[in-house]
Amino acid sequence: ERYIPPKKGKNNIWQIIREVLTFKPENKKTDISVALDFLLKTTKRKAIVFLISDFIGTGFEKSIKMVKKRHDLVAIKVIDPNEKSIPEVGLVILEDAETGELIEIDTFDKKAMSMYKSIVEQNKNDFEQFIKSNRIDCIEIDSVKPYIKDLIKFFKLKEKRL
Repeated sequence: ERYIPPKKGKNNIWQIIREVLTFKPENKKTDISVALDFLLKTTKRKAIVFLISDFIGTGFEKSIKMVKKRHDLVAIKVIDPNEKSIPEVGLVILEDAETGELIEIDTFDKKAMSMYKSIVEQNKNDFEQFIKSNRIDCIEIDSVKPYIKDLIKFFKLKEKRL
């Protein structure tokens, strides 16, 4: 589907918000790079860009670096505590929300759970290193807790830096 920008006017921001909230994707697969590349093609003036994602996956690093060069980028990482560790309940079937792939895990299997935790921790460390080395502002938001205090804290710190 081709994007048609909203008409200019004082209700422009509300039109954009309405479009974002009512957008129905053709598939569940997420590709951050596509969105960032679109932003780079369509936004010529410097802007403040809030990129909200769980940042699970790879392949978006080049696009993020390009956006960071042109815009003031703030990454908002949504963290689901249920993804950090799986409770010991026996055999569980997990579904990848984007691909639909199913995987069976025995949560009593210490080796499998250790490997799972290791992968989660490595992904977290890789992302943190990428954010730090590219000097990208990042806010971590827990999906099951109120986030307002985290946002206020971030903006107060950013204000002090300026």
